[in-house]
Amino acid sequence: MMRFSFKRGLRFFEGLIPWTVNRRLETGKLQLEDEKGELKNMTEAEVMKKYVEGEFVVDTETLPSEGPACHIMVPRNLSNFPEKEQKDALRRQDYLKRLSEIGPIRFSSKHLSEMVAKVASDIGDPSPPSLSSIYRWEKKFKFGKSVTSLLNKNENKGRRTTMTTEVLEIVDAAIEDVFLNKQKYSKKDVCERVQKNIKNLNKSRVPSDLLAMPSRATLYRHFDRLYQYEVDLARLGRNAAASKNRPALKALTVKRIHDRWEIDHTPLDFLVYCEETGLPMGRPWFTAILDRHSRYILGYYISFQHPSANTVLQAIVHAILPKEAFLAQFPDIQAKWLAKGFGDLIVCDNGMDLHAGSFIATCEEIGMSVWFCPAKTPQYKGAIERFFRTINHGLIHKLPGTVFNNPKARGEYESEKFAAISFQTLNHLVAKWIVEVYHQTPHRSLRTTPHAKWLKGMETRLLEHPVHPDQLRIIAGKTPNKDKKLHLYGIEHDCLRYNSEELQNIRRRHGETIEMKIKYYEEDVGHIHVYDPQEKAYLKVEAVRHEYAKGLHRAQHRLICQYARSKEWDATNVDRLQEAKDEMAEIIKKATKSKKMIDRKLAAQARGINSSKQSDLIEQACSPIIESKQAIPEQEDFGLDEDLLEEDISHLFVERDYFSRGNDNQEI
Repeated sequence: MMRFSFKRGLRFFEGLIPWTVNRRLETGKLQLEDEKGELKNMTEAEVMKKYVEGEFVVDTETLPSEGPACHIMVPRNLSNFPEKEQKDALRRQDYLKRLSEIGPIRFSSKHLSEMVAKVASDIGDPSPPSLSSIYRWEKKFKFGKSVTSLLNKNENKGRRTTMTTEVLEIVDAAIEDVFLNKQKYSKKDVCERVQKNIKNLNKSRVPSDLLAMPSRATLYRHFDRLYQYEVDLARLGRNAAASKNRPALKALTVKRIHDRWEIDHTPLDFLVYCEETGLPMGRPWFTAILDRHSRYILGYYISFQHPSANTVLQAIVHAILPKEAFLAQFPDIQAKWLAKGFGDLIVCDNGMDLHAGSFIATCEEIGMSVWFCPAKTPQYKGAIERFFRTINHGLIHKLPGTVFNNPKARGEYESEKFAAISFQTLNHLVAKWIVEVYHQTPHRSLRTTPHAKWLKGMETRLLEHPVHPDQLRIIAGKTPNKDKKLHLYGIEHDCLRYNSEELQNIRRRHGETIEMKIKYYEEDVGHIHVYDPQEKAYLKVEAVRHEYAKGLHRAQHRLICQYARSKEWDATNVDRLQEAKDEMAEIIKKATKSKKMIDRKLAAQARGINSSKQSDLIEQACSPIIESKQAIPEQEDFGLDEDLLEEDISHLFVERDYFSRGNDNQEI
């Protein structure tokens, strides 16, 4: 490698400003002078600091050439050249070394010829170099004393372009017009445009002034010299070009567990099998939360509902609560799942479900900050994106009924024919794979397992848990846009009435016109929580017709209401709704046997199938703060004070994505 020492005439560049070393002062400082004559006195340590930090760059043209012509060294970059060129360079260095040992290299024909012959005899070289070659080698080598200066530099050889300036202008114009645009024309189209333009120009020229037609190979070599980022920028767009050519300068550093959560959704590459009908129901959605520091999976949620605020909140609840109750339904899982407690920051993308007011309000209430990644930048939460690939390749693609990640990988595999895993079994397999396989497998970037990393992180992080687990459930519930009026018959919400003795006591205390804040849930319409302003707590209130509403998913309830309206029934008449519920059960049963997978998937959505309904223990862990008495006051049908949304619905599945949009404001 090249080297320098502090001698008169050595020059540094500070940006575009050259500083030349003039002399060393009596104080030991170096005096530097720029082109304008400005002087600067610096110690050698100060100069070296700027040099190491890259502020000063050595001008190699000013390197001193005095001293011996040969230095024995191990070149750092010599191994990057072909082996034959390496041998040639070392041979030349050996000649210069041996010649300098015999005596000063004087370019006298007789004297130098004898020295070269002696060296060639000593090393057994049958083809000694000529004197002019020795002269060239010595001239190159004395500047920098680097063996790489003796290389042949064959990379500089090769044909040069034969296109004239005028032809180059035509080629560049064709590239700009045809190739560098988002239409993505091929290189062949550019060649045809160039040939056409040159032919048109040659029609008006004399034979002696005709433009030479470049060959296709010449044009393709010209393509290879284009600046690739500019090509991607013109053909793919700024975001795609930046993503394709982005540098990975340093990795994100997260110092403790729970400092940074990453959340995202993905449809699993797998068709779920219905045990009742023996037919595949479709691909479920998988929402997962990952701790960036340890790569530990904190919680997940699987359902047939499209990503919504509810799916996100269910995953957050699962991440915060202990997992013992969840794992109790799978006795064969022996390893522990230690994820629990609150985090500091949750990182997510810009999906509408994550911009929902209920999600942001929940994160604010539990004390977590939310950071939305810029659009089209999955690398900002690369850990969860990589986990989705890991679970697909490590588990999902090995199950019967997988659809793989693309048609090419699937080939002739008949996914619907081989589907044999039910939703309950899928939930079991996902939990077992996460706890006993993924958490126990060494992670390449961690150099240990996620489970071991989490255990070590628990030593330095004090985990914080909700004082009331039931309060977490309430916080994750949904809040209507408007407060609900409290009537004699209770509170009306979503065509259902909720009432209790405690609720009527609030009405007697505050009068008839009081409006109440409520929380309702997608998983169960059988109850709501009503905020008591005096007790400063939430009161659980059951539905008046509890036998109809208990355990009923809200998506099912809305379908029943739609069906009742299609029959021109009163959607507030619970007896009619019970009758509609029975009829709907038959319709859903028939839908699960439909030949169309979209109908079977909609039936699964209507049934409210999801991973959180696999265990009653989780529901018990989320019991209410205040238990109301079950005695219901006598009810009189006074009608409704609020207008219901009237829709003419001609059949059951009007707007198939109605119940999968995850719109917090959607009410019937």
